Amino acid sequence: MSWERLSIHKKEGGLGFKNLRAFNEAMLGKQTWKFMTEPHNIATRLFKMKYFNKCDFLDSKIGHNPSYV
Repeated sequence: MSWERLSIHKKEGGLGFKNLRAFNEAMLGKQTWKFMTEPHNIATRLFKMKYFNKCDFLDSKIGHNPSYV
């Protein structure tokens, strides 16, 4: 989907996103929810191994090689 379509008001068939920052925060929240509710998911396990293997996701700090995902 193009950004133009995503930013169209919901009443007009779009998703109603106001700006990229809000969209990014929504996607980060969705990924966080997936990490917290699906600990045995392959993607969750891979991220945990690489980025926060010694602590819980909510207690993790930004490291020297953060993911762009």
